[in-house]
Amino acid sequence: RRKILCPSGMVDSGPTLDLAFVHDDLSAVHSLVPAASRRVAALEAELAAAEREAPALLKEAAREMDAARVKLDGLALQSSELEDSLEAQRGASQRLERSYASTLGTLRKLRNAEVVLS
Repeated sequence: RRKILCPSGMVDSGPTLDLAFVHDDLSAVHSLVPAASRRVAALEAELAAAEREAPALLKEAAREMDAARVKLDGLALQSSELEDSLEAQRGASQRLERSYASTLGTLRKLRNAEVVLS
């Protein structure tokens, strides 16, 4: 450092460093290091556990997805069968309706003929 001569004649060596303040700051930082180290170790342990569990969890998820796909395929087949059955019932209903209309028409003609004959 350069020494500067002040107008008062005293020597000024620039800003002074409060060593007690620096020591307090360093002490505070050092007191945080063990806690931070423990937290890092705990997080690393959690990560390692998750990495060990991941393959089994992924296999289980794949099995569940396969089971869901099988179930969906079964439901799709049931739906298709129900649609086919519904279509067959609709066709039978339409045939019965036409037959009923035809029979009803014949019955009306017979009643009209009966009225004429009586």
